[in-house]
Formats: sequence, structure tokens, C-alpha cells
Amino acid sequence: MTDWIEHLRAAARGLVVAHVWRGHGSALSIELGALTPSTRRDSSPGEPEGLIGLMIEWS
Repeated sequence: MTDWIEHLRAAARGLVVAHVWRGHGSALSIELGALTPSTRRDSSPGEPEGLIGLMIEWS
């Protein structure tokens, strides 16, 4: 299990937390690194996406 954690840690090293937003229900989304705009399926603007996206969900 530690392999994927180490891989994520190495990839995220040096990246800034660029955007944090609350998703559906109890989800918290964290975008790391440079942001790019996104578009939803209905053509409305979505949340920006970073180089790495991390979602945490709890109940």
C-alpha cells in the first residue's frame, strides 16, 4: 500500500495547493500545481483542474 503513497508524494513534491473546493456531498477536492480551466458537459464553466487532483470523501 505504501508504494502508491510514495508515488503520489514524489509527484506532488514542490507543487502548491492551487485550488480547494467542496464537491458533491462530503467530498473535498484539492488541486495541486498550475490550473487549467474546465468545462462541464452543459458547456458551463467547471472547477479548474491542477496537475494533480486529490479528492477526499467521508461520511
